[in-house]
Amino acid sequence: MGDSFLTFLLSEIELCLNHRQGFLHVKDFNKENGNPGSLLTNVILQTSGSQNGGEPLSVIQKAEFRQWIEYISIYGHLLQNSSSSQPVLKELNDVLCAKSFFTSSSYPTIIDAVFYGILHKIMSSITFQEKEQYVNLSRWFNTIQHDSIVRRSRSMVTFSKNALYT
Repeated sequence: MGDSFLTFLLSEIELCLNHRQGFLHVKDFNKENGNPGSLLTNVILQTSGSQNGGEPLSVIQKAEFRQWIEYISIYGHLLQNSSSSQPVLKELNDVLCAKSFFTSSSYPTIIDAVFYGILHKIMSSITFQEKEQYVNLSRWFNTIQHDSIVRRSRSMVTFSKNALYT
């Protein structure tokens, strides 16, 4: 996994947390000893209490957060171009088949905001037909992009309301 993707990922997390929590500075992963995924997990877990209505995260929620941060730190770089992204998009689509959001059934969390930021480029570039192949991921993405805080200055991605292909 390249340093450029980890830099991008840290930047995306920092932007998400700044918009949700006020200013937060994420340390440069190059100065850390150990796994960058551990740094990402610690940063998100330390600042995500308000993701749960101000309540501390449960053990299960913490485990889900850790799982998704590990997942995105390992596979997220594959989402930077369409040729390598299909297996990851399919897996995310399958996960969202039974869930509305990645770590919650009723509201988006910081994990959803981070995934949105990382997926925006690829979702902007794929065709309507490809978006329909990932119907659950497309539904989730379209829901998340309507939150102006999460979307920030990114453009809206267009989705067809009618099935174009069968």
